[in-house]
Amino acid sequence: MRSWRDATQTMPGLREQDTVSVPAGEERMGGDGIGIAGSRLGRYVILYRLGSGGMGVVFAAYDPELDRKVALKQVRLETGSPAAREALRREAQAMARLSHPNIVAVHDVGGEGHDVFLAMDLIDGVTLDEWLKLDKRSWRDVLRVFVQAGRGLAAAHAAGVVHHDFSPRNVLVTAEEKALIADFGLARALGGPDVEPPDEAVRGTPAYLAPERLLGVAVDPRSDQFSFCAALYRALYGTVPFPADRPADSPALYLERVGRGAMAPPQDGRRVPRRLLTLLRRGLDARPENRFATMPELLGRLEAILRRPRVLLFAAFTVPLAAAAAIVLLGQLAQAPPPDRLAGVWSTAQRQSVRKALLRLDPATGAQAASRLESEIDAYAARWRAIDEDGHRTALRDGAGLVRDRQRLCLDARRAELRALISRLKAWQDRSLEPAVGAVQGLSDLGSCADVRVLRDLKAPVPDARIRRSLVPLRDSLEEQFTLLETGGVPDVGRVDRLVAEAVHLGYLPLILRAHEIRAAIRIDRGLPGVQADLEAALRAAVASADPIGQARMFGLLAHDIGLIEGRFADARLWRDLAESGLAALGPGHEEVEVHVLQSLGAAALAEGDNREAARRYRQSLALAERLWGKETIRLPQILSNLAVAVGGGESGSQTAMSLLRRALSIGERAYGPDNLIVVNPLTNLASELAAAGFYREAIGLTRRVVRIQEKYYGPRFRDLSYPLIISGQILIALDEPEEALALLDRATELVRAGYGEGHHLVVEAWCARADAELAQLRTEAAAASVAHCRSGLAGTLPPGHPVFITLRRLEGEVELARGRTARTRSILAEAAGMPGATKLETVQILAPRAEAELAAGNLAAARQAGEAGLALGNPASDPALVGRLRFALARALIRTDTGRALGLARQAVKDLSQGGPRTRSLRARAIAWLHACAGTSRGKTDQTSGANPAGLRRRGSQPG
Repeated sequence: MRSWRDATQTMPGLREQDTVSVPAGEERMGGDGIGIAGSRLGRYVILYRLGSGGMGVVFAAYDPELDRKVALKQVRLETGSPAAREALRREAQAMARLSHPNIVAVHDVGGEGHDVFLAMDLIDGVTLDEWLKLDKRSWRDVLRVFVQAGRGLAAAHAAGVVHHDFSPRNVLVTAEEKALIADFGLARALGGPDVEPPDEAVRGTPAYLAPERLLGVAVDPRSDQFSFCAALYRALYGTVPFPADRPADSPALYLERVGRGAMAPPQDGRRVPRRLLTLLRRGLDARPENRFATMPELLGRLEAILRRPRVLLFAAFTVPLAAAAAIVLLGQLAQAPPPDRLAGVWSTAQRQSVRKALLRLDPATGAQAASRLESEIDAYAARWRAIDEDGHRTALRDGAGLVRDRQRLCLDARRAELRALISRLKAWQDRSLEPAVGAVQGLSDLGSCADVRVLRDLKAPVPDARIRRSLVPLRDSLEEQFTLLETGGVPDVGRVDRLVAEAVHLGYLPLILRAHEIRAAIRIDRGLPGVQADLEAALRAAVASADPIGQARMFGLLAHDIGLIEGRFADARLWRDLAESGLAALGPGHEEVEVHVLQSLGAAALAEGDNREAARRYRQSLALAERLWGKETIRLPQILSNLAVAVGGGESGSQTAMSLLRRALSIGERAYGPDNLIVVNPLTNLASELAAAGFYREAIGLTRRVVRIQEKYYGPRFRDLSYPLIISGQILIALDEPEEALALLDRATELVRAGYGEGHHLVVEAWCARADAELAQLRTEAAAASVAHCRSGLAGTLPPGHPVFITLRRLEGEVELARGRTARTRSILAEAAGMPGATKLETVQILAPRAEAELAAGNLAAARQAGEAGLALGNPASDPALVGRLRFALARALIRTDTGRALGLARQAVKDLSQGGPRTRSLRARAIAWLHACAGTSRGKTDQTSGANPAGLRRRGSQPG
């Protein structure tokens, strides 16, 4: 059975018992015509009505802007107050920010009179309630669908949204048995800002409400957990856990039953694992603190039950008594959970210590950051425990001793990372909290600990007791130093060197790999030599231990280091190919590793100028990251920013890039505010895109913001300040402020040389920018020297097709023009104009000197063509000096054929050139003199008598302006 089902039909107020019958032809929403086929609600065209209830009406509608059908719910508020409308609008907007495969997407929120409407996906499916009734479902089928719905709840909790009314009627199941949850947050918006009154008017489905909802105290994600467990109990056992649906029952009786834990006995004959009932009892505890800390922890336990293979039952009654006893004993052992090996690492006490540290530093934002940290750590810890428990039971059942030993060692290594991080968080001193969350998200992937195939095929021997005694403190010390780096601290480089030497001496290959990887990260961050040597040593350890995950990671990091940092592109291509092969060898379950390797491959391709390949890699990484963590995760800004750099260029590419960058900024700013390290990368790249599009004032504001943020965190000597400083210098040149530009470029060059060395490509880019500034100051020979430095530095640093060569060729033409070498200027600039990949701005920058060169050569038609083309592309509002230069050149080219237009262009050029550097002031003086000369000619003075040359033409070899 399949039917069109709108997600909004499951919203509070539209449950079956609330549905109001409406006579045909009448509209419950009043006489405003809404609901008639073809009428409009906002931009949407009504198609037909899907349902109605106490809260409003649901329509199938058409969105003409996006050419798609949607489900449109018009919500009727019980009060028309602006505060009520705003509360509902805020909660609906929170729903719209939730992006997860198991959450119904909200596309739009709008208002109509006193009401609010929402546009949602039109879902082809049935409610979970109906799905359960359609067929006899096994407990595995039921649990599988509920786990999907639980993932949706967990994603919402991670984003700070509580559902408030989870029930089988608020979950949709498609024909492919995919579960999607609807209505996040609406119950809260309709009930009040934080809590609800302790009376029978509380919104929600009574049989599934957590007791704290009825008591009117503050709720949190654990309230959703209670509702989830109540719904799952009913689906598995045929009855709600605490029946209170008879007329004599009351909220007080319901609360009393929940408080006693008086759960109804199962009514369904389905056989359900006892472990499942134990988990549900905990999730249905009356006290929230006794439930699971988070939904991910509960889901990890439920998934572990699903992963257990089915047990075959044999009707063999002749088994000897001793053997039967042994079978029973083994079964009991297989059911016994392992000891909680994370108990001393992440517990209620640890959670409280971390929260206390963050609140002490910043009460305003500490609670939000603590919630985000707890959610991330809870999810990581839940998966860690699920893998450990599953491995423990498998080993007891199958006797897989070696695989289990390797798994425990792998999990122990991840536990050491987590312990070091939590220890750092408990002593947190920095008012900036985003590095803490970033470090949690940077914890090593657990997929390698769960992949039995990888664990079985590893070649690294299990360490004996002697090695283990040295292994634990050594690994803890390394992770302590790495955590310092990841959270903005300063690692002890000398101590790390000693720890790496000890790890090599110990000889345990996974530790050697990790030690070299940690030192490589520290060296990259501090600008120290030896990065490649560390990565190659880590790779050798990965190869020696037959670790395909480690190999893929190291291949990607080597491609990134050698390509992006070292600029050796031929070598980087080899590592890119190897990383590609390494990714192909990985099986499912290693998507987190794949996300990071794809980013490394994108960075290497981008450094080489292969933007198409870089964009492909970043898109793959973005799609995987969104699938893993949703579309609002703080993990996305870096990927979005890099993708924007890869797709930028050209008008459409620039628009796409700016859209990606604004999305990255939005995610980062919503999470941490406007001045945090997360936004530095998208801010820098957005400034570049805006500058390329000619929006210089906005761009320079962004680069100055980047410099301010980085100086705040790292101080004025931080080497990566060179990026925004060089971009700032280039923008100031376009704004015709060459003196300030040169000061910034000098500072950037000093930072690059100290941090990266003389041969780094940023030094080359700084030389090219210097040449531009020196030309603007009319310092021709200084500019020529800077161009020569730029040319020599490019040899072997960047591939021939890199965009910087367009700038270099244009600058060489400008120098020749300033020297009066017209023929050579025309040749060089023609070559520059023919180079692929030039942006609109670069094209205009080439056309201006081309027009002047053609004028100097006496080619008025060619000068006119270049000037007209440049003006058609230029943006007078953002770059008046460049446009004024073009206008004056075109005026001189037109003076003999269109005198009136020529004089108008020259007058406008004088206004365009009203402020700027020496070249601009000189050109303005020439334009004024030219206009005076033209005025003298129009009064009867000829060129011969006045000495004026109205066309502005010069003999070959003379100095052009």
